Amino acid sequence: MPAIDPICGMTVEESKAAVIYNYKGTIYYFCNIRCKEKFEKDAEAALEKGSGVKLQ
Repeated sequence: MPAIDPICGMTVEESKAAVIYNYKGTIYYFCNIRCKEKFEKDAEAALEKGSGVKLQ
C-alpha cells in the first residue's frame, strides 16, 4: 500500500520505505533518513503544513 512521505510528498511503498517512524501512535513512512530527521526536528510543523511541503 502506498504512503506519502510527510516531508517531501513522495509516494513511498510501505514495504519498501527507507525509514518507518511512529509519532504519537501514527506510523509515518519516509523515502530517506534525511526526511525522517527533518520530521523529527519539528513534527508538528511538518504535519501542520501538510505533505509535500519541504521544511527549511
